Amino acid sequence: MAQLGRAILLLGLGVSVYGAAASVYGATHHRSDWVDSGRRAVYALAGLMLIAWALLEVAFLRNDFSFKVVAQTSSTTIPNFYKVAAPWSSQQGSLLLWVTLLSCWSSLVLFLTRRRLRAIAPWATAVLLGFATFFGSLAAFAANPFSTFAPGAAPAQGAGLDPLLMHPSMIIHPPMLYSGYTLMAIPFAFAVGALIIGNALGLLAGYLGGRVDYFIMRLTDLVWALPGLLIAIVVVGVVGGGYYVAVAVLVVLTFPIDARIVRGAALQQRNMPYVEAAVNLGISSRRVMLRHIWPNLLPLVMANTFLNFAFSLVALSGLSFLGLGVPLNTPDWGGMLAQNLSLIQSNALACLGPAIALVLTAVSMNLIGDWIYERLSDRGRAR
Repeated sequence: MAQLGRAILLLGLGVSVYGAAASVYGATHHRSDWVDSGRRAVYALAGLMLIAWALLEVAFLRNDFSFKVVAQTSSTTIPNFYKVAAPWSSQQGSLLLWVTLLSCWSSLVLFLTRRRLRAIAPWATAVLLGFATFFGSLAAFAANPFSTFAPGAAPAQGAGLDPLLMHPSMIIHPPMLYSGYTLMAIPFAFAVGALIIGNALGLLAGYLGGRVDYFIMRLTDLVWALPGLLIAIVVVGVVGGGYYVAVAVLVVLTFPIDARIVRGAALQQRNMPYVEAAVNLGISSRRVMLRHIWPNLLPLVMANTFLNFAFSLVALSGLSFLGLGVPLNTPDWGGMLAQNLSLIQSNALACLGPAIALVLTAVSMNLIGDWIYERLSDRGRAR
């Protein structure tokens, strides 16, 4: 059973790498078959991780102390209730739970959006599978939950579960906490997708000009005229879609920022001597934009990305504060602030803590973006 578990982890890692590559290839070459293949890789990864998690749970319930993680965190004396919860009390089990929940939530979201958000979904799939590849690599090589003792060296009794963790909420709290962490990865992935779209549209408008520029700019003007946060509140309130609808609306309403900034910078670069030289050499427009112009816009793009992240964090927290974001009892600073607002007189820290964390995170993202812009700009000037 341990060998099967290790094989599943390696197979899942391979599926993650393939799915991310297929999604990027399909998005860049406009191949819907490759995009669909990348999405199905997420489904396959979720199935593999569920099988791996089931194998680990069976090992705990059967008191299979040949598994190192079982011997370290379980024993024959603890009730089955705590044996079910024991896997995520260890680093190995926590990593496997993280990948399992991430792949399951990603599969659900991608399945529900398989006929929508076609431009963003491939990039979101690639980002999500990138996360899965990172944590899957840790689970497969650094903290493998299916590591076993040498034959004949397995102990007859395990060390048992930490007494501090023997509480009924142990079976509920960690999965909910990890769900909060993994669910935050999904909006981030769609935000990255929106960033890619904004960069692509801005680059096309700035370099090609003419009718392409006119059409893209009129589209951005139309979207720019809409109050983003207010529209998100109205749409979420009417549709009742909750967190993911809010993220999708904000992505659509904020991409004009990236498009306008990249267009302005591309207009400046279009008449530079290095661009004219590349055009005279017969290099295609796509190669000129991606290989020559876009790398010179990278400092501006990176700084704007961090600004967008800070704005998205505050906007989504605001929606959660109004009860339109994540469900209640889900880890979220906006929701925590709303729930603890009544404690401002008796326990101010419970209310101010999430607010301070939110402000510090937003400010730090702005400062990091400025620092990256300065470093990359200095490096470009040095060349």
